[in-house]
Amino acid sequence: MGTTKRRSVTLHLCAVAQRSRVVAKIGELLEAFRRFAPPHSWGLNRADEGYSRERVSDYVTRCQDPTMILTWRGERPLRYQTWLQLNLRHPSTVKTELPAAERLQPEQARLPYDLGDALVRTIQPDFAALGPLTDGERVREVDALGISTRVRATDYAKHGPYGLAVRTYFGPRLRGLFGNRALAASGCELAEVGDHLRLDLLPEPWARATAELLPRLRAADQALASSGVFAVGDDEPVPGSRWAPPPVG
Repeated sequence: MGTTKRRSVTLHLCAVAQRSRVVAKIGELLEAFRRFAPPHSWGLNRADEGYSRERVSDYVTRCQDPTMILTWRGERPLRYQTWLQLNLRHPSTVKTELPAAERLQPEQARLPYDLGDALVRTIQPDFAALGPLTDGERVREVDALGISTRVRATDYAKHGPYGLAVRTYFGPRLRGLFGNRALAASGCELAEVGDHLRLDLLPEPWARATAELLPRLRAADQALASSGVFAVGDDEPVPGSRWAPPPVG
């Protein structure tokens, strides 16, 4: 078992959605973040600039670059850093680095999860996952809980989801591929978030230790594996037998 150089497990949220859908919702997306921590810096394919919802929305709408990367950061009450990659030819990615629960006050521990719900309602992704990432040396058990948050949008489109995370969201298309019977048998805590299905490994996942979450992850992944939607293999994954990539546009 590996060890970390310091206690700094970080939560990531990675959402895959069409560029046109994200562009149409960019104003709401920015405001969703502002409810948790107003951005103090912002960048559009270049150096940081002052924040303006109108200017950013106009730029994103008019931009014809095949790939556009936007970044912004906030401080209080929830410190975060976000990367939004919009691609004309592939699913777009929203990825947010957030403090781990042990680095937050008890009353703040669920904020990253509430932000996940807000983002899913806003951009309506095909798939989203929230889980931990380690600083320093990799820890095998923690990495297993967050592997789905580190899959690139292009790899997701090609191979499908690599498994569940601490909290996972399935859009209508994806939940249709799995089927309601398989999802009900996953053993996860299920809840509706808009048109999406939210799967938590355990109730109040922000308050759970890795030792509690990891067995539930393995059991849930195994229960859903027979659906043929998950990617198969670790080093050179291939799409499952029933995987169908999301439309892009």
